[in-house]
Amino acid sequence: MEKCDRIKGLEAFNKKYSTNKKCLEKIKNIRWKNGFRCPRCNCNEAWDIAPFKCKCRNCGYQTSVTAGTIFHRTHLPMTKWFQAIYYLSVRRENATATELQNILDIGSNKTALSVFNKLVPMTYCTIGKRLTWHNNQLKGIVEIEESEIFFDHKGRDIIVIVESKHGSIGRIRIVENPKRQNPIAFLKNLNHQLIDEKATVRIHSREISCPLAKRVSQDFKDWCQKKEEQKQKKTFKELRFVYCNMINAYKVKVTFNDILKNILGNNVPPAYNSKLKK
Repeated sequence: MEKCDRIKGLEAFNKKYSTNKKCLEKIKNIRWKNGFRCPRCNCNEAWDIAPFKCKCRNCGYQTSVTAGTIFHRTHLPMTKWFQAIYYLSVRRENATATELQNILDIGSNKTALSVFNKLVPMTYCTIGKRLTWHNNQLKGIVEIEESEIFFDHKGRDIIVIVESKHGSIGRIRIVENPKRQNPIAFLKNLNHQLIDEKATVRIHSREISCPLAKRVSQDFKDWCQKKEEQKQKKTFKELRFVYCNMINAYKVKVTFNDILKNILGNNVPPAYNSKLKK
Protein backbone atom coordinates (compact mmCIF):
# COMPACT_ATOMS: atom_id res chain seq x y z
CA MET A 1 0.00 0.00 0.00
CA GLU A 2 2.80 2.41 0.96
CA LYS A 3 4.63 1.77 -2.32
CA CYS A 4 1.44 2.31 -4.34
CA ASP A 5 0.91 5.65 -2.59
CA ARG A 6 4.23 6.86 -4.00
CA ILE A 7 2.85 6.66 -7.55
CA LYS A 8 -0.45 8.46 -8.08
CA GLY A 9 -3.25 6.14 -9.17
CA LEU A 10 -1.16 2.95 -9.06
CA GLU A 11 -3.38 1.22 -6.49
CA ALA A 12 -6.50 1.73 -8.63
CA PHE A 13 -4.59 0.67 -11.72
CA ASN A 14 -3.48 -2.56 -10.02
CA LYS A 15 -7.10 -3.40 -9.23
CA LYS A 16 -8.12 -2.83 -12.84
CA TYR A 17 -5.36 -5.10 -14.19
CA SER A 18 -5.05 -7.52 -11.31
CA THR A 19 -4.49 -10.69 -13.36
CA ASN A 20 -2.49 -11.75 -16.40
CA LYS A 21 -5.76 -12.58 -18.16
CA LYS A 22 -7.03 -9.00 -17.82
CA CYS A 23 -3.73 -7.70 -19.21
CA LEU A 24 -3.84 -10.06 -22.18
CA GLU A 25 -7.46 -9.10 -22.86
CA LYS A 26 -6.36 -5.47 -23.06
CA ILE A 27 -3.59 -6.38 -25.52
CA LYS A 28 -6.00 -8.48 -27.59
CA ASN A 29 -8.48 -5.60 -27.82
CA ILE A 30 -5.74 -3.36 -29.21
CA ARG A 31 -3.98 -5.77 -31.58
CA TRP A 32 -7.05 -7.58 -32.85
CA LYS A 33 -9.67 -4.88 -32.40
CA ASN A 34 -10.93 -5.57 -35.93
CA GLY A 35 -10.62 -9.32 -35.55
CA PHE A 36 -7.76 -11.75 -36.11
CA ARG A 37 -5.45 -11.15 -39.05
CA CYS A 38 -2.71 -13.65 -39.91
CA PRO A 39 0.69 -11.89 -40.03
CA ARG A 40 1.89 -14.34 -42.69
CA CYS A 41 -0.94 -14.62 -45.25
CA ASN A 42 -3.33 -11.88 -44.05
CA CYS A 43 -6.21 -14.35 -43.67
CA ASN A 44 -8.87 -13.28 -41.17
CA GLU A 45 -10.02 -16.77 -40.14
CA ALA A 46 -8.42 -18.85 -37.39
CA TRP A 47 -8.92 -21.58 -34.81
CA ASP A 48 -8.40 -20.86 -31.12
CA ILE A 49 -5.80 -23.41 -29.99
CA ALA A 50 -5.09 -21.90 -26.56
CA PRO A 51 -6.06 -18.80 -24.58
CA PHE A 52 -4.92 -15.78 -26.61
CA LYS A 53 -3.31 -18.01 -29.26
CA CYS A 54 -4.65 -18.78 -32.75
CA LYS A 55 -3.88 -20.95 -35.75
CA CYS A 56 -4.58 -19.57 -39.21
CA ARG A 57 -7.13 -21.63 -41.15
CA ASN A 58 -5.43 -20.82 -44.45
CA CYS A 59 -1.69 -21.34 -43.89
CA GLY A 60 -1.66 -22.97 -40.45
CA TYR A 61 0.57 -20.29 -38.93
CA GLN A 62 0.30 -20.07 -35.16
CA THR A 63 0.50 -16.74 -33.38
CA SER A 64 -0.45 -15.11 -30.10
CA VAL A 65 -1.48 -11.65 -28.98
CA THR A 66 2.06 -10.98 -27.67
CA ALA A 67 3.98 -12.39 -30.68
CA GLY A 68 6.49 -9.94 -32.12
CA THR A 69 6.47 -7.67 -29.06
CA ILE A 70 8.69 -7.28 -26.01
CA PHE A 71 6.09 -9.31 -24.09
CA HIS A 72 6.64 -12.45 -26.17
CA ARG A 73 7.88 -15.42 -24.12
CA THR A 74 8.53 -13.18 -21.12
CA HIS A 75 9.03 -14.80 -17.71
CA LEU A 76 7.80 -11.67 -15.95
CA PRO A 77 4.06 -11.63 -15.16
CA MET A 78 2.05 -9.38 -17.45
CA THR A 79 0.71 -7.58 -14.37
CA LYS A 80 4.30 -6.44 -13.64
CA TRP A 81 4.78 -5.25 -17.22
CA PHE A 82 1.56 -3.25 -17.04
CA GLN A 83 2.57 -1.72 -13.71
CA ALA A 84 5.95 -0.77 -15.18
CA ILE A 85 4.26 0.92 -18.15
CA TYR A 86 1.95 2.84 -15.84
CA TYR A 87 4.90 3.86 -13.66
CA LEU A 88 6.74 5.30 -16.67
CA SER A 89 3.62 7.14 -17.87
CA VAL A 90 3.47 8.93 -14.52
CA ARG A 91 7.15 9.46 -13.75
CA ARG A 92 8.50 10.02 -17.30
CA GLU A 93 11.88 11.83 -17.15
CA ASN A 94 12.20 11.25 -13.39
CA ALA A 95 11.87 7.48 -13.73
CA THR A 96 14.76 5.20 -12.76
CA ALA A 97 15.26 1.46 -12.94
CA THR A 98 16.00 1.34 -9.21
CA GLU A 99 12.74 3.04 -8.25
CA LEU A 100 10.83 0.82 -10.67
CA GLN A 101 12.38 -2.26 -9.04
CA ASN A 102 11.47 -1.12 -5.53
CA ILE A 103 7.89 -0.07 -6.26
CA LEU A 104 7.04 -3.14 -8.35
CA ASP A 105 8.91 -5.60 -6.07
CA ILE A 106 11.05 -6.97 -8.89
CA GLY A 107 13.66 -9.13 -7.22
CA SER A 108 16.47 -8.95 -9.79
CA ASN A 109 18.37 -5.75 -10.61
CA LYS A 110 19.11 -7.19 -14.06
CA THR A 111 15.42 -7.84 -14.75
CA ALA A 112 14.37 -4.38 -13.59
CA LEU A 113 17.00 -2.69 -15.76
CA SER A 114 16.05 -4.83 -18.76
CA VAL A 115 12.36 -3.92 -18.40
CA PHE A 116 13.22 -0.26 -17.91
CA ASN A 117 15.51 -0.12 -20.96
CA LYS A 118 12.91 -1.81 -23.18
CA LEU A 119 10.10 0.51 -22.11
CA VAL A 120 11.86 3.90 -22.11
CA PRO A 121 12.03 4.16 -25.94
CA MET A 122 8.30 3.44 -26.07
CA THR A 123 7.60 6.55 -23.97
CA TYR A 124 9.63 8.73 -26.33
CA CYS A 125 7.77 8.19 -29.58
CA THR A 126 4.11 8.81 -28.81
CA ILE A 127 1.46 8.03 -31.42
CA GLY A 128 -0.14 11.21 -32.70
CA LYS A 129 1.70 13.40 -30.17
CA ARG A 130 5.28 13.49 -31.44
CA LEU A 131 6.73 17.00 -31.67
CA THR A 132 8.19 17.98 -35.02
CA TRP A 133 11.19 20.21 -35.59
CA HIS A 134 9.48 23.59 -35.63
CA ASN A 135 5.88 23.24 -34.47
CA ASN A 136 4.61 24.93 -31.31
CA GLN A 137 6.32 28.26 -30.64
CA LEU A 138 8.28 28.67 -27.42
CA LYS A 139 6.44 30.87 -24.93
CA GLY A 140 6.92 32.58 -21.58
CA ILE A 141 10.54 33.15 -20.60
CA VAL A 142 12.92 32.03 -23.35
CA GLU A 143 16.70 31.87 -22.94
CA ILE A 144 19.10 32.11 -25.88
CA GLU A 145 22.76 31.09 -25.91
CA GLU A 146 25.22 31.44 -28.79
CA SER A 147 27.77 28.67 -28.88
CA GLU A 148 30.22 26.78 -31.05
CA ILE A 149 30.53 23.04 -31.45
CA PHE A 150 33.26 21.05 -33.16
CA PHE A 151 31.75 18.15 -35.09
CA ASP A 152 32.92 16.08 -38.05
CA HIS A 153 36.23 18.00 -38.20
CA LYS A 154 34.39 21.28 -38.52
CA GLY A 155 33.49 24.12 -36.17
CA ARG A 156 29.81 25.02 -36.23
CA ASP A 157 28.09 28.07 -34.76
CA ILE A 158 24.77 27.28 -33.15
CA ILE A 159 22.00 29.09 -31.32
CA VAL A 160 20.44 27.23 -28.39
CA ILE A 161 16.91 28.32 -27.48
CA VAL A 162 15.33 27.07 -24.27
CA GLU A 163 11.87 27.64 -22.84
CA SER A 164 11.90 28.10 -19.06
CA LYS A 165 9.20 26.19 -17.21
CA HIS A 166 9.13 27.29 -13.56
CA GLY A 167 12.92 27.48 -13.56
CA SER A 168 13.36 24.11 -15.29
CA ILE A 169 14.16 23.22 -18.89
CA GLY A 170 11.06 23.21 -21.08
CA ARG A 171 10.99 22.74 -24.83
CA ILE A 172 14.15 23.48 -26.80
CA ARG A 173 15.36 24.36 -30.28
CA ILE A 174 18.91 24.25 -31.67
CA VAL A 175 19.65 25.96 -34.99
CA GLU A 176 22.84 26.55 -36.94
CA ASN A 177 24.05 30.12 -37.45
CA PRO A 178 26.72 29.79 -40.16
CA LYS A 179 27.08 33.54 -40.75
CA ARG A 180 27.28 34.36 -37.03
CA GLN A 181 24.41 36.78 -37.23
CA ASN A 182 22.89 38.49 -34.23
CA PRO A 183 20.56 35.87 -32.66
CA ILE A 184 17.39 38.01 -32.81
CA ALA A 185 18.05 39.12 -36.40
CA PHE A 186 18.87 35.54 -37.42
CA LEU A 187 15.73 34.09 -35.82
CA LYS A 188 13.52 36.72 -37.46
CA ASN A 189 14.93 35.78 -40.87
CA LEU A 190 13.97 32.12 -40.50
CA ASN A 191 11.11 30.78 -42.59
CA HIS A 192 9.23 29.79 -39.44
CA GLN A 193 8.82 31.62 -36.16
CA LEU A 194 10.37 29.67 -33.26
CA ILE A 195 9.51 32.08 -30.47
CA ASP A 196 6.13 33.56 -29.65
CA GLU A 197 6.10 37.33 -30.15
CA LYS A 198 4.81 37.80 -26.60
CA ALA A 199 7.64 35.78 -25.04
CA THR A 200 10.22 37.39 -22.73
CA VAL A 201 13.54 36.76 -24.47
CA ARG A 202 16.82 36.67 -22.53
CA ILE A 203 20.07 36.52 -24.54
CA HIS A 204 23.19 35.39 -22.71
CA SER A 205 25.72 38.18 -22.15
CA ARG A 206 28.01 39.50 -19.43
CA GLU A 207 25.03 41.19 -17.79
CA ILE A 208 22.40 38.50 -18.41
CA SER A 209 22.75 34.93 -17.24
CA CYS A 210 20.98 32.10 -19.08
CA PRO A 211 21.74 28.97 -17.01
CA LEU A 212 19.18 26.71 -18.71
CA ALA A 213 20.39 27.48 -22.22
CA LYS A 214 23.99 27.07 -21.10
CA ARG A 215 23.19 23.66 -19.57
CA VAL A 216 21.43 22.46 -22.73
CA SER A 217 24.28 23.75 -24.89
CA GLN A 218 26.89 21.81 -22.91
CA ASP A 219 24.76 18.67 -22.77
CA PHE A 220 24.24 18.79 -26.53
CA LYS A 221 27.98 19.12 -27.12
CA ASP A 222 28.72 16.15 -24.86
CA TRP A 223 25.98 14.11 -26.55
CA CYS A 224 27.32 14.87 -30.05
CA GLN A 225 30.84 13.99 -28.95
CA LYS A 226 29.66 10.59 -27.72
CA LYS A 227 27.87 9.97 -31.00
CA GLU A 228 31.02 10.85 -32.93
CA GLU A 229 33.12 8.55 -30.74
CA GLN A 230 30.62 5.76 -31.42
CA LYS A 231 31.15 6.47 -35.14
CA GLN A 232 27.44 6.80 -35.83
CA LYS A 233 26.85 7.87 -39.40
CA LYS A 234 24.57 10.83 -38.75
CA THR A 235 24.77 14.32 -40.19
CA PHE A 236 24.89 17.25 -37.81
CA LYS A 237 21.39 18.23 -38.91
CA GLU A 238 20.09 14.75 -38.08
CA LEU A 239 21.74 14.85 -34.64
CA ARG A 240 20.17 18.23 -33.88
CA PHE A 241 16.78 16.87 -34.89
CA VAL A 242 17.10 13.70 -32.79
CA TYR A 243 18.40 15.53 -29.72
CA CYS A 244 15.68 18.20 -29.76
CA ASN A 245 12.91 15.67 -30.26
CA MET A 246 14.37 13.45 -27.55
CA ILE A 247 14.22 16.32 -25.04
CA ASN A 248 10.93 17.76 -26.27
CA ALA A 249 9.13 14.43 -26.25
CA TYR A 250 9.30 14.38 -22.45
CA LYS A 251 7.37 17.65 -22.34
CA VAL A 252 4.31 15.98 -23.87
CA LYS A 253 1.95 14.13 -21.58
CA VAL A 254 1.93 10.42 -22.35
CA THR A 255 -0.67 7.98 -21.09
CA PHE A 256 -0.53 4.27 -20.33
CA ASN A 257 -2.49 3.59 -23.51
CA ASP A 258 -0.05 5.64 -25.62
CA ILE A 259 2.91 3.58 -24.43
CA LEU A 260 1.09 0.26 -24.78
CA LYS A 261 0.07 1.10 -28.36
CA ASN A 262 3.69 1.99 -29.15
CA ILE A 263 4.80 -1.40 -27.84
CA LEU A 264 2.20 -3.32 -29.81
CA GLY A 265 2.84 -1.29 -32.94
CA ASN A 266 6.65 -1.18 -32.60
CA ASN A 267 6.38 2.57 -33.18
CA VAL A 268 9.94 3.59 -32.28
CA PRO A 269 12.18 5.72 -34.54
CA PRO A 270 15.47 3.98 -35.48
CA ALA A 271 17.47 7.10 -34.60
CA TYR A 272 16.32 7.03 -30.97
CA ASN A 273 18.99 6.56 -28.32
CA SER A 274 17.75 6.95 -24.76
CA LYS A 275 19.69 8.32 -21.83
CA LEU A 276 19.26 5.34 -19.58
CA LYS A 277 19.32 5.75 -15.80
CA LYS A 278 20.43 3.04 -13.43
